[in-house]
Amino acid sequence: SSESVLGTSQLKLIVDELKQVLIAYSTRKEETEDKGEEERHQATEQQSRQKQKIQHEEILNQVSDCLVALIRIFEANFLPCFNELLFYIVALLGSDNTVRERDIALSIFYEVVQHCQDAAQKYCDICLSFVFKACTDENAYIRKEGCFGIKVFAEYGGLSFKCFVGDAISCLDAVIGCTDTSELDDARARDMAITALGKICKFHPEKLDRAQVVHTWLGYLPLKHDMAAAQIAHDQLCSMVEKADKDLFGPHNINLPKIIVVLGQVLTEATGLASPWTAVRIKDLLKKLMKILPRTL
Repeated sequence: SSESVLGTSQLKLIVDELKQVLIAYSTRKEETEDKGEEERHQATEQQSRQKQKIQHEEILNQVSDCLVALIRIFEANFLPCFNELLFYIVALLGSDNTVRERDIALSIFYEVVQHCQDAAQKYCDICLSFVFKACTDENAYIRKEGCFGIKVFAEYGGLSFKCFVGDAISCLDAVIGCTDTSELDDARARDMAITALGKICKFHPEKLDRAQVVHTWLGYLPLKHDMAAAQIAHDQLCSMVEKADKDLFGPHNINLPKIIVVLGQVLTEATGLASPWTAVRIKDLLKKLMKILPRTL
């Protein structure tokens, strides 16, 4: 097993080393910022600071890669070690940090939630406050990551997430309501918010008016800007059609024409809007739905 290959003492050594790297990273960053304040008027110094910033973030990338690997290998058994690094990871989530720093910190938390699940519920309060804040960030990429976080917590956060469902939907509504998607990052953030809304409908139906929210969610489909979000949402739609979801079809199958249009658009409007397996399922579903359609009109 992974535990026998990498013993507890060796794991502790790795975590101690990661902690020292994070401490050094924080210290160097402060020194660079202080120096920048003194020399910000000099173009050559600005270039030097930019180069240092890139180097620092590359170090952080490597720490993140190592942490993600350990989380995936040890799962809940890694949490005592994760607790030792928690302070330094949370420090990266502040709004004064770079987009990349916040992205890395959020991604680490998402890995913990996905791979440690019930054991990770104690981090729900800490992380969700930053997730909700990310959903309102001026940077569209961070907004997308915040919406992705809601998707992760909806799927893996269990009971701890249930009391946050109302706040989560409010955050998603705000992102979805930003209909100016002329910038690709804004459009991608909106796609991810819609995908997250679908996950809440699936995993926490008792916390909302499911029929109304599913109807609204269907109205936003198909998604066309963020391929990962699109594939997840369209796969969920496919599964709901296969199960003849009553809320999706609506009373007297009123939503059937819309469902057929969306599934058709997923297949024809752009490549990559559905995974290959989902595309096969959609073709099969369309044949069946077209037979039902005349009886509903």
